[in-house]
Amino acid sequence: FIIKIKNQDQIIANKIVIATGSAPVGYKIAKSLGHKITPLAPSLFSFKIQSSLLKELPGISFPNARISIKKPHKLAEYGALLITHWGLSGPAILKISAWGARSLKSSNYKVPIYINWLGKDYSEIESLIKQELQKAPNSQIKNLFIENLPKRFWLSFLDFIGVSLEKKCNDLKKAEILKMIDTLFSTRLETMGKNRFKEEFVECGGVDLKEVNCKTMQSKITPNLYITGELLDIDGVTGGFNFQNAWSTASIAASHIALSQKAEQ
Repeated sequence: FIIKIKNQDQIIANKIVIATGSAPVGYKIAKSLGHKITPLAPSLFSFKIQSSLLKELPGISFPNARISIKKPHKLAEYGALLITHWGLSGPAILKISAWGARSLKSSNYKVPIYINWLGKDYSEIESLIKQELQKAPNSQIKNLFIENLPKRFWLSFLDFIGVSLEKKCNDLKKAEILKMIDTLFSTRLETMGKNRFKEEFVECGGVDLKEVNCKTMQSKITPNLYITGELLDIDGVTGGFNFQNAWSTASIAASHIALSQKAEQ
């Protein structure tokens, strides 16, 4: 291999490793050396959402919410959920973004998302709400305590569904109780796009794994070419998984190169 570096002498190498992460140049080099690049899409991101329900609640979290998306592909995930200044984040959202990286990209990150704030079955939420209403029939609805629902969220939620905060539990109409249960079970919000503090550090897609010997990280297309880390079509649901992928594949490649060089001497 002849490696040309701007304003420097060229380097001649009998083995090379491409470890460029998700930088576009890495995919370009791999493709020029005969490799197929599977469709690329950012992974592990949060959602931008504009909603009166979330507007004043950044920092509020829910320990075990259920997140679902129905189109373009069905996705569902349980986990911790966090309201942010721009929308929604947390492990549940990040996992959804990983599993649906390509389908969400095809929708330009604008899809309806459904939130079950308590992560419970419909019948459980119905029973919970009715029990709490019966405990304090003469109390104002704003003073109701619902398990795992922060008070600030509860007040915003009541306003969101159009129930007066001053109304007594005993005075609620059946339709209002039903709307309360339905919306806690499945609140529909519209995503406006994805959000990251900086450029994506996890990329879904990359060099097709069928073209790489994963025991050595050596290319099956171009001998003595090694490909590692984010450049490969490998991504997981946490940043830690992706760091481990980079370290492990680099170690495998380096070990094989060292052994093969020793054998050639």
